[in-house]
Amino acid sequence: MPTAMTLTVLIAASIATHARFQRPVPDPHILTVNTHFGGQSPHDDVDRRLDLQERTIQQIALAHPDALLVFPESIIPSWNRMHEASWAFVFAQLKQQRTGLLIGTTIPIPSTEANRNVLLSRGYTERFSYVQRVPVPLGMWHIGERRSGFPLMLRFPPTIRVWNHRAGILACYEQLAFWPAIETLARNPDMLLAPSNVYWAANTPIPAIQHVPVAQNEQSCRMEGKRAGL
Repeated sequence: MPTAMTLTVLIAASIATHARFQRPVPDPHILTVNTHFGGQSPHDDVDRRLDLQERTIQQIALAHPDALLVFPESIIPSWNRMHEASWAFVFAQLKQQRTGLLIGTTIPIPSTEANRNVLLSRGYTERFSYVQRVPVPLGMWHIGERRSGFPLMLRFPPTIRVWNHRAGILACYEQLAFWPAIETLARNPDMLLAPSNVYWAANTPIPAIQHVPVAQNEQSCRMEGKRAGL
């Protein structure tokens, strides 16, 4: 098919999708938290700044009983056993007030210098992690290398259980890639969650570009009679 015709078909399909799109009514018990913590200045006390950010996340969560809160990708740069211990009391409080957390963070892969980019589930939800299947090539995924960066994780599931719902996840770059979207939608999710961290691209078209395929996938959920949500 000639390039001009291919572009015409793609543009027409995009226009048709947006013309038919109707944003579903959001579930009042599922909240996404758009943080603005910013970056690191040369004179930052990094440990103090990260500790303040974690306490802010905890305060936000504790202020929302009977809810599920979704925080952005890598909102906590790295998660380890010390975090699990220091957050234990907060997690217990959240469980009592029926508040679930999905926290974007990374988890080191033992015996390597590699990490997994994850959405950590804690509080009043099942205890597990969604693992990003397709990290950003080159920037995160060092192609052909599994002992550094963020390796390809295609064997991990594309959906998670959130209370009595099946949630499809598209984390950051997965929102732009064909295969993760197809695999996620094939599981017939009840909702679609699309966490990302666009601090590094805040003044570029990238956030808007990411939103387009997410909206189209959200529409696909809706066309199947599902309740989708961002």
